[in-house]
Amino acid sequence: MARAGAWAQPEGETLVIAAASFADSTRAFDASGKLLPVSAWRKFELGFHVEYGLSERVTLLARPAVADVSSAGPPSGAYRGLSSMEFGARIELARVGDAVFATQGKVKLLGASDTGNPALSGMTAVEVEGRVLAGYSLNVGGRPAFVDAQLGWAARMGGNPGEARLDLTLGVRPFDHLLALLQSFSAATTGAGTAGYPSQRWSKLQPSLVYEFAPGWSAQAGIFATVAAVNARREQGAIAAVWRKF
Repeated sequence: MARAGAWAQPEGETLVIAAASFADSTRAFDASGKLLPVSAWRKFELGFHVEYGLSERVTLLARPAVADVSSAGPPSGAYRGLSSMEFGARIELARVGDAVFATQGKVKLLGASDTGNPALSGMTAVEVEGRVLAGYSLNVGGRPAFVDAQLGWAARMGGNPGEARLDLTLGVRPFDHLLALLQSFSAATTGAGTAGYPSQRWSKLQPSLVYEFAPGWSAQAGIFATVAAVNARREQGAIAAVWRKF
């Protein structure tokens, strides 16, 4: 869940975020949003988010990821290996004062395709996603800050329902080398799908800190949790990442 914002990468420059996350779940939200005990599920993922400034306004994107996932069942299941490959581009549309507006398109290809594996529920759909992004730079208590909002929709293949997504970020620099982030990631399915999936929606919160420990190098640590959902697991976990700009 380590992601960059609406701003384009400077031409010829690269950002790499190597992020490891661990999540588990023993409870789920039912159709009325109430928590119920369910079989244990856990997921460890290592992903590499890469951005390259192709030009002043165009940023190329890539994200390969591997995962180790298990579900206690019944039925039980487990998977370890390549989980996905994502490719896309973000185009900066305009800058108005301290605000930036952009659009982004991305394709997510499968690493895991065993649709009958319970551990991979919801992880085996090829996706084509488009989103609009807006960012705004400001000051909070005299310190540099920014807000970032992203609204997207993903078409998911194989009879899976489409998904509307909203990502929000508030970032504040309390010190020159420290960035405090508060992020929310929300999604809702836009149809039941031909595979018989129930309608779902969920929201996760992720506070984290990013510390620049050397020029071009930063380390991130944070936690995340599902705070509200319908027909979805309550995930709780942690993230650690290294950011490299060059």
